[in-house]
Amino acid sequence: MGRAEPLLILLPPVIGHRGAAARAPENTLAGLRHAAALGVTWIEIDARLARDGEVVVFHDSDLTRIAGRAARISDIPLADLTSVDAGRHFGAAFAGETIPTLAALLDLATSLGLGVNVELKTDLGREAELARNALTVIAAAARPGSILVSSFDAVGLAAAAHVEPALPRGLIIDRAEDAPCLVATLGCVSIHLNQRWLDAETVRWLKDSGLQVAAFTVNDPARARVLWDWGVDAVFSDVPDVLLALRRN
Repeated sequence: MGRAEPLLILLPPVIGHRGAAARAPENTLAGLRHAAALGVTWIEIDARLARDGEVVVFHDSDLTRIAGRAARISDIPLADLTSVDAGRHFGAAFAGETIPTLAALLDLATSLGLGVNVELKTDLGREAELARNALTVIAAAARPGSILVSSFDAVGLAAAAHVEPALPRGLIIDRAEDAPCLVATLGCVSIHLNQRWLDAETVRWLKDSGLQVAAFTVNDPARARVLWDWGVDAVFSDVPDVLLALRRN
């Protein structure tokens, strides 16, 4: 019997970037609730390993930008990470908002009916550990068809494919030149590209290859409209409410 093929999922035109990063603290439960209140059906979040192997939802490799500390996430155990204030930097109304675990975020996403693109933020030498631990959490959430795993890191995606070949995967890449070979090797169902380097011909070429095309990070309505006209399936946005209103008009 051959290896299972990844499930095919259809991405929506607008995906909330890190929840709704311009509207509420990124990668937090408050951000997730805010995105859902804006009418978003899918959000993108970032997953990385704490020192003890627990999977937390956080974008940066360290706490400098969010909490004013240079400590690396990979050097901090979960018990200490969950006491970090991840909301105050955004505004006083969000003070005390903490760094969630992936399990807690997926539980909330389930209750809100949100699809989730989990981006794997790997550390050198721990790629397989992150894939294994994150996919264990995802499997426990039991939400087939509503979770996509993506990464810039081909090693991390290959590890995810080995652990759970049926889980949909997306390759994130700045430029498309090397994409077909990597996508075929990793068995991805979507490709996520920096919108600055996209043009109509590239989108058409990728779509003709059978891939869903997603673009990041798109906050300008005029640019979003151009990308959709070219055939881009989904855009990641910090202001998903603005782009959702554009889709309705």
